[in-house]
Amino acid sequence: MDWPRDQRPDGYTTTGLNTTDSLGVAISGGFFFNALSLNEVDPFYPAVYGTVTNITSAVEKIDTCLMHPAGPWLHYHMLSPCIGTPSMGDTLTLCDANAACKKDMVSYVLTGFDSATDRNKVLGIARDGHIIYGPYDSNGKTWDDCDVDVCNGLTVDGSYAYVTTGFHPYIVGCWGPGNNATVS
Repeated sequence: MDWPRDQRPDGYTTTGLNTTDSLGVAISGGFFFNALSLNEVDPFYPAVYGTVTNITSAVEKIDTCLMHPAGPWLHYHMLSPCIGTPSMGDTLTLCDANAACKKDMVSYVLTGFDSATDRNKVLGIARDGHIIYGPYDSNGKTWDDCDVDVCNGLTVDGSYAYVTTGFHPYIVGCWGPGNNATVS
């Protein structure tokens, strides 16, 4: 039987529900998981794909820290505003119950960070040992898709690192460094 996520019995296991399947650890202690749900679609902006025929049922149920449990592990599929401003997690509700979170999750994430003080802020470490940086570069601008390689990484101060972005794959897309897209 395939149980709804919020009704799974204790001991239910599947791929992606243990610490060795995480992509890294945030400074908050939560795990970073990949940008795909158990349905293998974007958990926040799903599309009809594979076994998903109703995108409403494929959207992950997350709290206002953009976090949810998988077995005993709390994890993120996207950057959390609560990593930047931990006090945002003091009063948790479901994202759907928060107008700002529900309306535009990417803009909501940025409310936990300051472009002036959170430049190149370290937010975690990937399982392959590379640093994971926050959403703002050294100029206080959010990372652009042309800034990162296919793994959502780039070189910062001579070292490869991953960055958190407002676009898929959000954190780590593959183990980098990866190829950079070129347009000619």
